[in-house]
Amino acid sequence: GVAIDQKTPLADKHKTLGLSCDDCHGSGVKKAVPMEKCLGCHESYAKVAERTKELEPNPHDNHLIDLECSKCHLGHKPQANYCQTCHADMEFKRS
Repeated sequence: GVAIDQKTPLADKHKTLGLSCDDCHGSGVKKAVPMEKCLGCHESYAKVAERTKELEPNPHDNHLIDLECSKCHLGHKPQANYCQTCHADMEFKRS
């Protein structure tokens, strides 16, 4: 399979799609984006898992149901692979 892009920060990907900082952070002090805000656009954890079904293993279909998005999606830094906390060699590849 082909490795996925984990280096481009999520904020940059959202900016490319035309979103502003306020779209995710709201106005005022910039704080971490709560998972509820992510799911406001991405609908549900199950919908996100459906969007990533071509990844093996599927990072959104696992035993850590409803893991906070920010555990992997760090916003302004490259993505982290939270699964590697326990599964040291785990990589996500497109099938």
